[in-house]
Amino acid sequence: MELKEKCSKIQKMIEGIVQVLIKRDWKLPGGPSVLTTIERGLNRMKVLYPYSEMADDRIVDFVVYQLYRYRDIIGTFDKGWNLSWCFSDNAVQKYKKQFIDAEGKSGMNYYIDQWLQEGQLDRQKLTRQISDPQEHPMRKYVYMPSEEQIKKHSIKMENGHVLCMMRTTGWSPFSETCKQCQHTDECIDYLEHNVPELLRLRREEINKS
Repeated sequence: MELKEKCSKIQKMIEGIVQVLIKRDWKLPGGPSVLTTIERGLNRMKVLYPYSEMADDRIVDFVVYQLYRYRDIIGTFDKGWNLSWCFSDNAVQKYKKQFIDAEGKSGMNYYIDQWLQEGQLDRQKLTRQISDPQEHPMRKYVYMPSEEQIKKHSIKMENGHVLCMMRTTGWSPFSETCKQCQHTDECIDYLEHNVPELLRLRREEINKS
């Protein structure tokens, strides 16, 4: 998906969240400035995940946190709120301090999720809004036959599941070895916290089959 199209989808997602949870008739101003703001924000966000591709679910996590922060002033003209506040260097540092730094408090996600549920929204729905299911970069990892040998070897070892999680992409519903493993719940929990978008895709494939 081209970057411009991605930014346009993020714009629509933001408008949808605000219209459902904050101000029904709210819209971002027209023109290219909004897309430019979002594009610059995405570039700034890359410092948060320098070791891997920034998946759509990570973008959603970032955006909903920023909107939650400003929920009391979005749509009130006298406060002078601007979308650029959500994609500034300061916004990136706020997110990093809250969720990534060692002293961060990720428990805020509970309150953000409660807020989203007030409008019958959730992160998975929002992620699907900005994703292209046909071109998802992680779809090729839903099942990795090349990992079966490592998984078969690990399942025979004491604490082999730890080694398996380090050397493979983890639980897959299509892996015969995973079906025999007694540590499935632990592995799914690991994916939930570290690669939630891959876990979402794998669960999505289960529902299709």
